[in-house]
Amino acid sequence: MTVQWKYLRRFDWLLLAAMVALAVFGALIIRGVEANSFYEGRFTRQVAYLGVGVFAFVVGAAIDYRLWGRWARWVYLGLLGSLVLVLVLGASFGGARSSFDLGLFRVQPAEFTKVLLVLVLGKYMADHDMRDLRHLLISLAIALVPMGLIVIEPDLGGALLLLPLWFVMAFVAGMRVWHMGALALIGAAAVPLGLRFLEQYQIDRIITFLDPTSDQAGGGYNTIQALIAIGSGGWFGQGYGQGMQSQLHYLRQRYTDYIFSVIAEEFGLVGVMLFFLVVILLIFRILRAGRMAQDQYGRLIAVGIATSLFIQTILNVGVNLNVLPTTGQTLPFISYGGSSLMTFMFSLGIVESILLRRKTLKFDW
Repeated sequence: MTVQWKYLRRFDWLLLAAMVALAVFGALIIRGVEANSFYEGRFTRQVAYLGVGVFAFVVGAAIDYRLWGRWARWVYLGLLGSLVLVLVLGASFGGARSSFDLGLFRVQPAEFTKVLLVLVLGKYMADHDMRDLRHLLISLAIALVPMGLIVIEPDLGGALLLLPLWFVMAFVAGMRVWHMGALALIGAAAVPLGLRFLEQYQIDRIITFLDPTSDQAGGGYNTIQALIAIGSGGWFGQGYGQGMQSQLHYLRQRYTDYIFSVIAEEFGLVGVMLFFLVVILLIFRILRAGRMAQDQYGRLIAVGIATSLFIQTILNVGVNLNVLPTTGQTLPFISYGGSSLMTFMFSLGIVESILLRRKTLKFDW
């Protein structure tokens, strides 16, 4: 009983509550949007995904996070193998060959890359001096290989998320300031070169981002409707399931990329601020776990997971507000789909694993 009580004290119940609150809220938003749709079933599927996500959370918490470090090489090889395999055998949706169609659901290896790469990079950075340029560049190469495979799918938004993820982890691991500055300058200089390799649809996204009215019936349509939905929400919104843009189907991709606009329309600025508060609480609890970790590996894992959650949320919200070009990134825990939901719930399970296996039992909010 004493041992069980110790583990209960180690467990972060507030983190669990925030995670469940976001996931349930996301499912309810999908149910409200689906009410006037000809196709029904997304809510049921999302609840099923949530159930699998809870299982993934339990598995992540049950496995000692340090084992992922021992298995890092095999995790990385499996990660690369899945990204190569999806290019060969994956199903094509929306012009991208990025997922395996298993009938009842689709699995996107790029989503799982976000957490698996954190586990691999965390191990390398914890075992090597990131002040050494050689080790720093090797860690960058570890991130660039899966990033390149995801670009080929093509999924530029998913690939670009990995770069700031590496950057933040390397900075926390001790990267020198002048190395950071030099790499930033090289990256900025490479942007014009990278633009030459963009596909036409990616160029169109940039053009419609700069001027949505240039293609109101095409690429700019979603952006215009999203801004209308957000603006019509006012302070308190139009009410759950009462959003005109979503209920009348003016807002496309309202289940995935533009679900934030549904939240803003139905719950207004107050609802949006409450949503952000829960996300911020979740990020702070993850960082708290990193601060309380007993080793550098645990700290880097927590920082990587918090960074991934923060960046993906910013990318999705930024697209809805038209301050960022379309990236195709879902809103964590909220958007419809199993791969993203299960990935983040598994990630938080790993965070709990870090807390459960810390040495100190000192009570710390």
